[in-house]
Formats: sequence, C-alpha cells, structure tokens
Amino acid sequence: MPDKLFFQCGRKFTYSGMISPLFWCATSIAQSAAAQDVTELQGNLPPTGGFFQLFETAQALDTFYQSHFDFGGERMVTGYRRDRITYDAGRKELVLSLAPAPDGEEKDFWGAEVQRDGGHGYGDYEVVMQPAKASGVVSSFFTYTGGQFDDPHHEIDIEFLGKDTTKLYANLFYEGEQMPGRNIPLGFDAAEGLHLYRFEWRPEGVRWFADGSEIFYAAASETPIPSFRGKLFASIWAVTEPQAPWAGAVDPATNVKARYACMSFVPVGSNGQECHDYSPWGDGSVVNEEG
Repeated sequence: MPDKLFFQCGRKFTYSGMISPLFWCATSIAQSAAAQDVTELQGNLPPTGGFFQLFETAQALDTFYQSHFDFGGERMVTGYRRDRITYDAGRKELVLSLAPAPDGEEKDFWGAEVQRDGGHGYGDYEVVMQPAKASGVVSSFFTYTGGQFDDPHHEIDIEFLGKDTTKLYANLFYEGEQMPGRNIPLGFDAAEGLHLYRFEWRPEGVRWFADGSEIFYAAASETPIPSFRGKLFASIWAVTEPQAPWAGAVDPATNVKARYACMSFVPVGSNGQECHDYSPWGDGSVVNEEG
C-alpha cells in the first residue's frame, strides 16, 4: 500500500529529529496564508462531509479503513495489524492495542491504526478517548495529507505520550515542517478514563481543548497553519530509540491499549452532531474509569 507507506515513513522520519525550540517561519508568511481564500487553501483533495461516530456496535468499525502493513525500515519499530483493532462490546469502544510482535517478524511491535478517507479540512474535530500509559508509546487522533495526494505534508495532532499522560501533546506540520510541539498539562491523568478532546482548525489558527476548556492556541500570526485537507487517523505505536528523548524508552514487553468511544467532524460553516452533544461527555465528566 504505497500511499500509507509514504505517510508513515514521512511522519516517523520527521519525529526522529530534534524539535526546534523556535518557530521556524516568518510571521509575514503565516499572515499571508491566513488571508487567502479558504477554498483555495484547502488543496487537491475534494471536501468530505461531517460525520459523527459512536461505537455502539462492532459494525461501527466498518466505517474505517483498518491498516495492515509494515513500513519505515529502521525508523519504525511498529507494524500495524488488523487483529490489534478490536471492539469492546461491554464498554462500547474501539480498542487499539500494542504488543510485542511474534518472534521472527520484521518489527518489534504490532500496533494499530484506523483511517477515514481524505478531504477533512477546516472545521471542528472531537474524540472521546483513553490513551495508553506506557513509556515510549504514543496514542493519537490527527489529520494528515502529503505527497501521495500531490500535496505537501500538512498535519494536526492530538497525541498522548504514555510516559506522562497528565499532558496532551499538541502539534502541527506545515509544508513538511513541524511547529514546536507543546506538552499541555491537563490537570488529570488521561489514561485513567475517557475524556473529551477537540481541536478547531481555521485559517487564522488551531485551538486545542480538553473537556470543553481551551488549553492551547497556535495562531497564524506566530506560526504557519496547515491548509490542505487530509485523512483522519487514530493510532497507537511505539517509538524508536532516537525518539526516546521525546516519548521515553519503550520496554520490549510493553502490552497496552488505547480506547475510543466517539469521534466527530463538522466542517467550518456547517452544523452537525458532535461528541460533546452526547451525554455524558458534554459536561466533561470521566466515564468508564478502570481500576
């Protein structure tokens, strides 16, 4: 699957380097991009409509592409397998798991990834999730596009680094360059139960939220804002040794799960149902807490 291979190699290659401590592009460039017409900025992929997905039944998983491949060479120690994607009928959740790969496999770990097709652009994105707690493990919800769509690399991330799940890692890429990612304190441990997370993507900036409260804003006056429609992903994966300063070293015996109860997207200028409309997440409460 060359398109997914290109995506993953590009993403992991970027993470393998050090994150710059400075914003990397002049303010004037960002302001110029924000002033352009919204439809012009959204790139080559045709727009997709909004969606609202609770995981009420196992059939909800059929609305996603379920990744099944190895990629990235030595830059990636995780391969994706469909049998790492399961449904918890008791809790009504999509479960993405990471575990050591069987002996003799190319990768050290088998993780999981689900995708929705391209065309997700400016708008409001929500996920109700419970990330994995383990050093060297990343649980995510993000948009991405790149060269396989004749686009540059543009991406917006909600990520949790399993070494410290009291923080959300807010991150974006513009033209293949990474904004300095920010570890945002949450005031709670995200790995202890389900919480509602959101980002609002506009030409003038991206805002990240946790349980209805804004926690970070990346403004176009300070850093270029992604401007191409992309696919929507959720995944769990283990980092390589060069990434350990960012996400922590991974134990070879790591076996963990990330859980997802709801995902939604409403394009800018549209109306639609969102995860926060569905009780009990509208009030920011924790549900399905594990002991």
